[in-house]
Amino acid sequence: MKVTYAHLCDYAVAAADGKPTHAGLFSRLFVKGLPAAHLRSFFVFGVSIPEGEALRPKSYRVLVVAPSGKELGESKGTLTPKAIGKRGPILLSHSIVPIPVLGIEELGVHRVRLFLGSGTKAAAEALFEVAEKEESAAGR
Repeated sequence: MKVTYAHLCDYAVAAADGKPTHAGLFSRLFVKGLPAAHLRSFFVFGVSIPEGEALRPKSYRVLVVAPSGKELGESKGTLTPKAIGKRGPILLSHSIVPIPVLGIEELGVHRVRLFLGSGTKAAAEALFEVAEKEESAAGR
């Protein structure tokens, strides 16, 4: 099983055929000051499964990490691959993982890491930068 894509977005939902629809893909968040919170986000990823490999459930863990290395939150679950598409000998499957409220205490590049099974090496990673929003001269 290989992760083919991983995105961070504001909202995601699976269509009737199992394919995800993403809204608000992002790689940067602006905050007025710290601490801040991002109330809702989703980590969406796809996997390819070689034909012949069993479609067995596999545990996953999605971990959000601040620039300092501090763990901000995680989601755990079980990925149950469903072959919703086929590209040659490769079966495709998609997953949508809600991310808990993110309490943001640092500026800089944050990481959202996906671990599959009991692996200790991230199978995929999405990055997002937290930057301070500058007020305009008009005070907006």
